[in-house]
Amino acid sequence: MTNERGFSLSELLVALVLIAMIMTGLWTIQQQGQQAYLFGQSRVEAQQNARVALDRLTTELRSATSITTATSCDTGSNDITFVDQNGTSLRYDLSGTNLRRYVSTATPDADSVVIGSVVSLTLTCYASDGTTATATAASIRSIKISITSKTDEANASYTGGNQYAVMETRVRLRNL
Repeated sequence: MTNERGFSLSELLVALVLIAMIMTGLWTIQQQGQQAYLFGQSRVEAQQNARVALDRLTTELRSATSITTATSCDTGSNDITFVDQNGTSLRYDLSGTNLRRYVSTATPDADSVVIGSVVSLTLTCYASDGTTATATAASIRSIKISITSKTDEANASYTGGNQYAVMETRVRLRNL
């Protein structure tokens, strides 16, 4: 029993410092991993919002039988009215940060919002040659659609959470 001795105070302090350094490193790695996950999640959310709106608008425009209203479509509009293959008048417009779709030109209701958190919607109309921009509804044969969306602000309060996504496509109107 004469060789038994405990740890000295300096040994305990050194061990405590080493454990604190290891724990600090682990905490930093965990925080960086969480930030990377949240960044990726926000980016995916912004892309999915834009993709949903772009797919829906593209599908309906592709089968349009006529363009009714395309004000300023030669320079980039955020409002278009057209008749689909069933003879239904549809209108898409950007109101604030909401992309709205509604039947006929009546005032839209709350159910008409396709997606929110839209930064911009640009519709540029082209004539049959595909290079000449036109605002004449009867001359429109293709439409370039560009949507910029962002992460919903309620979920973007953390660092890196405010992400943007830009999606573009060009639609050739098949039934015109």
